[in-house]
Amino acid sequence: MATSQSNDAHSTERLATVSPGFQVPPSERMAHVPASPCTTDLLRETSELEAELRGRFGVDLGQYAASSHTDAMLIVHRGRAIWEFSAYPDGGRLLHPVMSCSKVVCGTLAGVLADRQILDPRMLVTEYVRELRNTSFAGATVRQLLDMTTGTAFNEEYVDGEPTLAERARGLGPSLTRGYYEDGIMRYAQTVPNARIHGEVFNYRSILIDVLAQVLERAGGGKYADLLGRYLWGPIGAQDDALVFLDPFGRPFASVGMWISPRDLLRLGTMWISHGLAQDGTRILSGEWVNETWCPSNGARRQFRGSPYRLSKQMPGGWFRNGWWGLGADTGAIVALGIYGQVCFLHRDSETVVVKVSQWPRPESDSLMAQQIQVGRQIVETLSAR
Repeated sequence: MATSQSNDAHSTERLATVSPGFQVPPSERMAHVPASPCTTDLLRETSELEAELRGRFGVDLGQYAASSHTDAMLIVHRGRAIWEFSAYPDGGRLLHPVMSCSKVVCGTLAGVLADRQILDPRMLVTEYVRELRNTSFAGATVRQLLDMTTGTAFNEEYVDGEPTLAERARGLGPSLTRGYYEDGIMRYAQTVPNARIHGEVFNYRSILIDVLAQVLERAGGGKYADLLGRYLWGPIGAQDDALVFLDPFGRPFASVGMWISPRDLLRLGTMWISHGLAQDGTRILSGEWVNETWCPSNGARRQFRGSPYRLSKQMPGGWFRNGWWGLGADTGAIVALGIYGQVCFLHRDSETVVVKVSQWPRPESDSLMAQQIQVGRQIVETLSAR
């Protein structure tokens, strides 16, 4: 479906051009999450943020955005949009593949359903998805999917020659693991073995969020995109439709397959730093779910410390909870991260949200990753001093 920039809700021509540099996959492989009928535009104000960052850290924010392959970057502080960069006209409204930032959308929906007692994270995965009863997922809980602590073996390394984001966006492939996208989520999930005991340690594996989406569909009694529209996209006041990429059998790639406008990703982040409240004060997510994401148990931190995943080594004292990376208790920040430079950086105490969508030349870059985390922290430190 086209974004709200188009009056033709079924225009495949519009789909092919909503995001410069990308070709949206065929409509039969996309599910649509409708925008809210009652949206309000983001508030704006003139900011001295650029001058403050330059004075405190020698950071030229506009130059940083331009030099780090940014398509759009937006900053909200205390409910007000204070800075925006766009490589394209009205880039904040253009749909963009957000890759693994999709995981926090799925984790947030899980929280909404749990708050409504539609989902019980303590339950076994197989109580919801019975096709997995005789597989490696037997004995795993929904909470272990959310926090990526099942024992599931899954290769998260890239084996496809590192295409550009535009190339990968033409159907998400070739895949991380050969056969995963082609064979379908459920068929592949029934074949993967376990590498360790469920609940033993955190390890980053996208398949767990795709299985979680199947749990949510069974618990919620509807398609993933419909559940998102009803329980999340409508309530947060999303200004644009979102898209979800589907496998050949119509199941959503909730882990990496969402196309979201930067401004709506900003709205999602703003709801999180507002303790689960929408802009109009409506309760979407419980304070308990928000708090346990920001301040998880010592068990979650212990599981993270023992992780074999490379990125976790760059976050001492961190955690992974409900799709978000915790940068450590001393930072007060949680982030969503996606390959090719997608990031949603949240700092609750200063009420700051930073969203950046990009097209890095390669899926991963240690230097660009470190830079975007550092700049996020510098923005937060600057705004906290106001």
